[in-house]
Amino acid sequence: MKPLLARITAACRAAPVCAALLLLAPVASSAANAEAPQAAGRSRPRIGLVLSGGGARGIAHIGVLKVLEELRVPVDCITGTSMGGIVGGVYASGMGPEEMAQKVQAIDWTAAFQDRPDRRVMNQRRKDEESGYLARPEFGFRDGSIQVPAGVVYGQNLEQLFADLGSRADGITDFSRLPIPFKTVGTDIETGRMVVMDRGPLFRALRATMSVPGAMAPADYEGKAIVDGGLVQNLPVDLVRKMCADVVIAVNLGTPLLKRSEITSVLGVTEQMINILTEQNVNASLASLKPTDILISPELGDISAGSFDRSAESIALGEAAARKVESSLRPLSLPPDQYAALRKARDVPTTRTHAVDRIEIAPLKHVNPEVVTSELTVRPGELSRDEIQQDIRTIYERGDFERVSTSLLRAEDGTTVGLIEPLEKSWGPNYLRFGLSLTSSFRNDTDFTAVANYTRTWVNSLGAEWKNQAQIGQIGGILSEFYQPLSVSGGPFVAPRVVYERSTTSVYFGDDKIAQYLKSTSRVGLDLGYEKRKLGEARVGLIAGRLSAETDIGLPLFDNQNVRQGAWTARLTYDQLDSVTFPQSGNAGRLDVFLSRSALGADDEYNRAVFNWTSAGTWDSNTFSASVRLGGGWGEDNAIPAYDSFTLGGFQQLSGYDVNRFRGQGSALGRLDYYRVIAPPLGLRLGGILDNMYAGGSLEAGKVFKSFDPLTPSDWYYSASLFVGADTVIGPIYLAYGQGESGNRAFWVYIGRPWFPQ
Repeated sequence: MKPLLARITAACRAAPVCAALLLLAPVASSAANAEAPQAAGRSRPRIGLVLSGGGARGIAHIGVLKVLEELRVPVDCITGTSMGGIVGGVYASGMGPEEMAQKVQAIDWTAAFQDRPDRRVMNQRRKDEESGYLARPEFGFRDGSIQVPAGVVYGQNLEQLFADLGSRADGITDFSRLPIPFKTVGTDIETGRMVVMDRGPLFRALRATMSVPGAMAPADYEGKAIVDGGLVQNLPVDLVRKMCADVVIAVNLGTPLLKRSEITSVLGVTEQMINILTEQNVNASLASLKPTDILISPELGDISAGSFDRSAESIALGEAAARKVESSLRPLSLPPDQYAALRKARDVPTTRTHAVDRIEIAPLKHVNPEVVTSELTVRPGELSRDEIQQDIRTIYERGDFERVSTSLLRAEDGTTVGLIEPLEKSWGPNYLRFGLSLTSSFRNDTDFTAVANYTRTWVNSLGAEWKNQAQIGQIGGILSEFYQPLSVSGGPFVAPRVVYERSTTSVYFGDDKIAQYLKSTSRVGLDLGYEKRKLGEARVGLIAGRLSAETDIGLPLFDNQNVRQGAWTARLTYDQLDSVTFPQSGNAGRLDVFLSRSALGADDEYNRAVFNWTSAGTWDSNTFSASVRLGGGWGEDNAIPAYDSFTLGGFQQLSGYDVNRFRGQGSALGRLDYYRVIAPPLGLRLGGILDNMYAGGSLEAGKVFKSFDPLTPSDWYYSASLFVGADTVIGPIYLAYGQGESGNRAFWVYIGRPWFPQ
């Protein structure tokens, strides 16, 4: 698995920033720049540069470019595939190798190959989905069948990166008008034929040429579904010769085949097949080289297609390889004054602002364009690239789109149109997600819960959503909620719902578990609320229903209950954590209030509230997270019934004690966590299997008020834990040891966090 994922990484890798508005660079000037090498070509042989694919190994091309510029070797046209196409396209647009090297080494490659939006700017419903109770993979459900995404990576962050790296080409749709004429290749996944890409926004061609099959969704180019060009032409020598070349400089990175011991799975076999196909077409290209051509073959050793963390080393090895053929390159050098003139003619300044007469939204099938327009803060006029990128991020983070990009068009009336192009998820608009939770203390408690969630989005033009969720296990039940915004710009909403929940809870007498109770709840509810985009939401509502609680196993410590419920409810949520499982920064708080009233049909009248707060910060790779939870009631003779009591105990809730070890009419819990990243295998991160691994620990203090257990005083109890954890595609996973007082200890396996919405 690791080699294939590394290849995915490699061929994929190269991009963080937002697909920005294609700025309209002066085409006439670009055309003039493109003519400069042609004029020079009449008095010297025209030189074509070919750069092969190879994932992270392709960063070595930058070192080759450094030597070519140092030796004043002019390049009149460029072709490249996959990473070679990316380096070649960015160089052709006017960026020099020194600047390119700096940018490449500053890229967060892991972020570039992940499409997860920034959690802090999601709406609250999307944040709840990211809160751990559902696994990350999202499937579509349409026409009675499950729809699967076309790849692990859709390419939003990659397109953003390419848009930034190739910003000098903004406004140029004919690659022959770049400072250096350029073409790249892809593979038509439908026909298996080579597709030459020489038009359109540059960043889209770069995204297409490195779309590794299965890992990245195919890219659209002129109506064709394009995957990695290395399958058909990893070293496109013939193409550069047709473009301009009298002399070809070919840089071949090689495609090392896996050893038999490395081919241990279907993924390994698939990677080896791709490697074989690539090597075969490269050998054909090498055979076409003439004696006057120059071949550069960097010796990259154990640098793999996924070794993006070795960029500096790759660049140095590229330089070394080019210097080995310096004697062949020097005869192609230009005199200093001529080369300086050529470089000046090709110099394209970057600009961060562009004039736009109007902004339009590309046609959409399900999503209301007015909702997208409501997210825009930019207006026609002189637009900043940074402002445009921020708006694109906001639109993407709604969760409705695979990718969001922009382009600048010249309309028939001569005006400039900024076109926002959101690509709706091909597997939407109805989604299936699944979750799994397993908690085991290797002693008394092993709890299992499985969850399935089906959500229909865009039920109407205001963006209504209908959520249906079912769970089985320790917490089981069903939920159906209809979320109806009251305006296209969000804000106020109404949310009726129906809930049935069935759960088991343990009851302790001292350290001994003496009973297990079964609680069932049936409720209908209606909330009125207001969502503040990015920050959170506020809700007030009414609920009515019935609740039963009875002894399932053991001694009947509490009387069986069968009561009517009726209550006012309120919830205030603020959430700016960057992650709910292993936050690195931010704050989040939530207040839930439940006012049970006989006037609303309740058999028991009481007030109940719970407040949670979490803050996190990171200093020099060390993360500290502090959490507080307070729960209780108020009012004269306010007695919270046992069926709605507060509990403590379990992992990170006094980790040295069993789940629900403490029970009372109120509770307080404080926890301080420390953890730091343990770098996991890069292939696992890029393949979407996990984000990060962590090692850390926690200090915990808790107290229950008015304890229901006569052997457990209402006092403070202390605990600590040590853990190794990972944020994975199925949710958080922990292996932990918890130590409490008086010899209480527990070992924990904790997977996922299914949570039943109330």
